[in-house]
Amino acid sequence: MGAERISQDGTGLGLALSKHLTDAMGGTLGFSNREGGATFHVDLPRAPAAVEARPVSMGSPP
Repeated sequence: MGAERISQDGTGLGLALSKHLTDAMGGTLGFSNREGGATFHVDLPRAPAAVEARPVSMGSPP
């Protein structure tokens, strides 16, 4: 993405915002630290499956 070529440091808000949003959605934010840098991951709960609408039977007409 080109960020490795930028000599200016960031403000540090990206990780804080990611953590806040992840928490708000019931997920977790984690990382693994390896030589050469860290890798961050977000785990979010799966959304419930959409419930298919079914026609409501009002009985037979009079």
